[in-house]
Order: sequence, then structure tokens, then C-alpha cells
Amino acid sequence: MALNNFELECSICNEVLADPRALPCGHSFCGPPRVCLEALRYSTGGLRCAICREEYPNLNALNLNPLYGIRDLFPATS
Repeated sequence: MALNNFELECSICNEVLADPRALPCGHSFCGPPRVCLEALRYSTGGLRCAICREEYPNLNALNLNPLYGIRDLFPATS
């Protein structure tokens, strides 16, 4: 099964995922050094998924593990 660019695109920056991280709902966004995950932070400090709007009040973006299988398909970006 081949993936197309849309399936590998961050819905925050609209670029190909860079060092992707997945929320518990399964939606993926760019990790550091891009600031896409920080854009999901809401006023009380948790994260809210930009796609399904699921809230994770105790989740810190820095604690999300990289999706190595996807990350390793692409050259490192900054």
C-alpha cells in the first residue's frame, strides 16, 4: 500500500511530516524543531488535536515519542 503526500502531511504547517509525533487519538503532527505540536496547546496547558478536537489535559508535547517508521523515510529537516 503506497502512501501519498496528503497522508504524510502535517495539518498544522501543511508540509511533509518532519520528525512526526502521534497523539493518543492517532493523528500525527510535526515534532521538534518545528512548532506544530505547540500550536495544539490550549490555555490550561494540555493538548487538543487539530483534527478530531480530542483534548489531552495532562499531555506534554515533549513527552510524545517520534514515529520512527515514518520519520526515517525522509531526510532530516529543520
